[in-house]
Amino acid sequence: MRGGNQILGEEIEPDVDLNNNEKTKYSTSQETVRAVVEGICKLAPSPLSFYCMYRDHKETKNRDSLSDMETTIKDFREGLKVLEEKQQQLNELYETIKRCKEKIAKLT
Repeated sequence: MRGGNQILGEEIEPDVDLNNNEKTKYSTSQETVRAVVEGICKLAPSPLSFYCMYRDHKETKNRDSLSDMETTIKDFREGLKVLEEKQQQLNELYETIKRCKEKIAKLT
């Protein structure tokens, strides 16, 4: 036994090894280096600096655009239609089951 814990009088085996001392690799440092390099590239006029500025502008424009909201609303409406269709199918199945139960009750 691995030394489980007692919870409400029962031995519980943990499924996670809490004694693991591996160092976590963070991608934050990589993102920081990338941001610094892009910042330096934007200072000197070059094709790379124009590309970085264009990409940043496009990303900001996409984040602020209404198209994302419209797409989300469209997806919700389509999901709602699917749910309504499923509800209708369930109602039809319920009615079929109800009729079958009534017929079985009459036979017995």
